[in-house]
Formats: sequence, C-alpha cells, structure tokens
Amino acid sequence: MSMLKKFGSVTAVIAFINSPTGQKMLGKAKEVVTDPRNQQKAAEFVNKLKRPSTPRPGAGTDQPGATH
Repeated sequence: MSMLKKFGSVTAVIAFINSPTGQKMLGKAKEVVTDPRNQQKAAEFVNKLKRPSTPRPGAGTDQPGATH
C-alpha cells in the first residue's frame, strides 16, 4: 500500500505518529539529526550547493557549426 493511500488524512498521520511504531521512527530520526557527523555532512552539502560552480570547458563560447 502506498504511503499516500495509507496516510490519506491528517488524522491517520497523527495516529501513526502517536503509535509505538511512529514513536520508534521519530526517536530514530532525532538520533540521526542530532548526530554531529550527520550535521557536518549536511553542512558540507549545503556549502557545496552555495559555492559557485566552476564553468565547464566551452560553456558560453560559440560552438562549432553554430550559425549567427
């Protein structure tokens, strides 16, 4: 069953979050988020996205066979 069908309503989502399985998943997610190694990886990823990309060779130049 797809997750969208399983959690088709807000009530179902809240019920899942309050269930033992939902609580277990939330606990695991909190562990992952608060792990300093994962925080470092996330920061590196964000910095990588913020850095200007290096231009590709030939980018912005007239390509052979292009007509003006």
